Amino acid sequence: RLNFSHGTHGEHEQRIKELFAEARKHKPSIIFIDEIDSLMRQRGSSPGASWATDTTANQVLQEIDGIRDSNYVFVVGATNAPDAIDAALLRGGRLSTQIEIPLPGDLEREKLFVLYLKRAKLAADVDAKALAAKTPRYSGADIKDICEKAVVHAFEAHRSADFSLTQADLEAAVANYARTSRVYHVPEFFKKASAAS
Repeated sequence: RLNFSHGTHGEHEQRIKELFAEARKHKPSIIFIDEIDSLMRQRGSSPGASWATDTTANQVLQEIDGIRDSNYVFVVGATNAPDAIDAALLRGGRLSTQIEIPLPGDLEREKLFVLYLKRAKLAADVDAKALAAKTPRYSGADIKDICEKAVVHAFEAHRSADFSLTQADLEAAVANYARTSRVYHVPEFFKKASAAS
């Protein structure tokens, strides 16, 4: 597990080298980089982009190129901002296959509400289908957060662990979440990519 929140950029590059060396030593292996856009942001794309950031990105590209002919070492990246990733990373032989994991539909959101509320004591009026209808374009993380906030708010209101979560509690959490949080929208990146192909 790599942590880039501390240390110098020289240390970051060394950690990247060590990670790929470890993967080659223990193949078959998968290197998974979450929020890869933070590590591989388009080089020189903004005033905040620095030479040091660019050298870290260059190190990642160099390491990926180094495993190109190495069987059974795979690199997978995840991001909510694919259009922010340096184009060099998406070229053939690197992370050349992009797969969109779409936001959940109505039925999936309904099941997510059921899943995240299964440990809560629910009032008879709780309707997961109605909650799903009120949360179009919400992600699984959004729904989990809504359920947790509804439970905390209801607990604070009752000042007791002996309470039932109501539909009104959950709908209030949905309304408050929409006001205070940025509901995620799938970027246009994949539409642009499919139009170009």
